[in-house]
Amino acid sequence: MHITGPEEKCFTSARFSFDGLSEWLPPAVRETWEKDSVVIRHPFEEHQIFSVGVLKGRIQVTLRLHSELKSAKSEQARISRTVPYVEVESEQPESLKWYRELGNRLENVFSLLVGSSLAIATMFVYCDKESGRVIEKRHRHRTPFQPFDCVRCSPSQMASAVSIWLSEGDGFRSVENLALGVLRKGRLFVETEFLSLSQALEGFHRATTKVESPSHDAFIRTKTLIADLLRAEDLPPDLSARILSAIEFADEPSFAARLRNLCERVENELLIKMNISRKVFIREIVDTRNLYTHAGSDTRKPPTGLADLFLLNQKMKALLRGVLLLHLGLTQEQISGLVIREATRWQ
Repeated sequence: MHITGPEEKCFTSARFSFDGLSEWLPPAVRETWEKDSVVIRHPFEEHQIFSVGVLKGRIQVTLRLHSELKSAKSEQARISRTVPYVEVESEQPESLKWYRELGNRLENVFSLLVGSSLAIATMFVYCDKESGRVIEKRHRHRTPFQPFDCVRCSPSQMASAVSIWLSEGDGFRSVENLALGVLRKGRLFVETEFLSLSQALEGFHRATTKVESPSHDAFIRTKTLIADLLRAEDLPPDLSARILSAIEFADEPSFAARLRNLCERVENELLIKMNISRKVFIREIVDTRNLYTHAGSDTRKPPTGLADLFLLNQKMKALLRGVLLLHLGLTQEQISGLVIREATRWQ
């Protein structure tokens, strides 16, 4: 297959497989123990888990299970395994770049649901009767499957979660990469992880919450008066621009208010089991974030030591994953065990 470049819109569908996804899904091959034999049922047809249309992107996303039966070279035996794959069909021809980005988004949402970092194993693209396999060097952050960290949900919930995830706009996508980046990478300095988690929590609230200030009109008038005053004082243009930039978003919720709202999305009983006291939790995050954000301008010591900061990070990760899963339509009951384990496993 020959294309003019990664942005040429000529592909109508793509197929992705992911390392680590098969351990989360039910196996296609069934094994039953009879009275005098072991019966292995290997289906010839693929099993469809779900198929959902995403109206915003004009795409159809289908998750299927394919069963493979191969002969082992080293032994006189046959090996069977389940291979899940996701097929995406677009209403209009799209580019290779577009499908690659979509594959990354699917990798993110399945990693969030599974609770471990998955990695795209294969990617095939299709154009009419032609097809091709995409071969590229990728940074794979694959982590082992942990059965106690994965979400247990129905196929309809899975389909709904994927649909919601892929329907989000550009504002959410930057938060998606930031949030899943910190949730999927296990080797970060605690300070770096803390700052990334703080930014992800703040960004997620901003991207998913529409806040209308009751004094917005008065704030606009005040900004206009300040701009007029700065012009009258004949200040240097760069200083005037900095002052106006500093008050540009002054009527938006504070970082503490955003954290408070995110905590309110989780039932209070569940927060208690996560060892999260709202006031203390929010104050520690805000004070620590302010200190590290303005590093070098203050001689004060951090509010918490590295050990305490590590434990604070675990609670922040649990809260971040919890509100992300709730945003995808899962229930408090489904996420409770996961977030409690995440928040308290090192205590």
